[in-house]
Amino acid sequence: SKRNKYSDKKRRKIVLDYYFKGNSNITKFPSKHKMEKALKNINYDHYYVKMAKAWLTAELFAFHKDEVFNFLKKNYYDKETFLMTCSKIRDSRRVSDKDKEEIKEFKKVSLDKL
Repeated sequence: SKRNKYSDKKRRKIVLDYYFKGNSNITKFPSKHKMEKALKNINYDHYYVKMAKAWLTAELFAFHKDEVFNFLKKNYYDKETFLMTCSKIRDSRRVSDKDKEEIKEFKKVSLDKL
């Protein structure tokens, strides 16, 4: 398989710099509105873009669980991106086992709505 020319760290910086205007400290997110706007405005139908969106959402979930849960409940993501997001959240070492189980249950309930 081909390797991407950017490392994970570099991709993270690119995404954060682009969508959060240089605020690469994800723990201090500027506002709920800005988070939703940034995540909703990534609308390219390409696998790697969807994966980046899922990854970014999972990163935000680790520090802003309630805000991200509320965002996910609004069904802004297509099915593929939603599934990637749930998977990335469950794979994260920053997310507690309890929250991972909550995401698993949320995914089951939400799939019918997508």
